[in-house]
Amino acid sequence: MAITNCLNFGNPTKPYVFWQFRRCVEGIADACGILETPVSGGNVSFYNENPKGAIDPTPVVGMLGLIEKMDFLCTPWFKKEGDLIILLGECREEIGGSEYLQLIHGLKAGQTPRLDLERERAVQDTCLEVIRARLVSSAHDCSEGGLAVSLNLIRGRV
Repeated sequence: MAITNCLNFGNPTKPYVFWQFRRCVEGIADACGILETPVSGGNVSFYNENPKGAIDPTPVVGMLGLIEKMDFLCTPWFKKEGDLIILLGECREEIGGSEYLQLIHGLKAGQTPRLDLERERAVQDTCLEVIRARLVSSAHDCSEGGLAVSLNLIRGRV
């Protein structure tokens, strides 16, 4: 139905911080255009710095949706042993900028994953179709932490 946002960045008079902010806003606008989702409001906080430097860019997006019929409510956890796992979309070897690299290897590096917004829209539309057709008993995104974290979340282990 709509999104709101809270965008947190360092000092925008520094070119690299302003570039981060600009690209963030462009990305949100592109996604909202493809998903046909208006932005209902939001706020921006600049100058989030300490003596060590600026914070990492921290865009936060909240999204509101509508479940048209409670029959279409699909929970994110496995219902029974032997449930089939299907991964929709592409699985690519892209871990740049990931929590894994930062937490395990202490790196903030690498090419970040590419996002194909048209493909993402198609994946989300497909998810809605299979839920409405009652072809799945649960559904979960594969995002923060990747497939391993998602599977543990579905199992109720995280």
